[in-house]
Amino acid sequence: MSVNEQMVQDIVQEVVAKMQIASDVSGNRGVFSDMNEAIEAAKKSQKIVARMSLVTEKR
Repeated sequence: MSVNEQMVQDIVQEVVAKMQIASDVSGNRGVFSDMNEAIEAAKKSQKIVARMSLVTEKR
């Protein structure tokens, strides 16, 4: 079976419809209002992760 561009488009449209996602992707694309806000959050998170142990506990 040969896959062509039209088949891929049809599959994507079907999946999007099943997920009830609008095919027009617009609006917010993340949780931060701008790049600088995201960078500051990443810096804070990195400091927290750097203090974490690499050892994991078995539960």
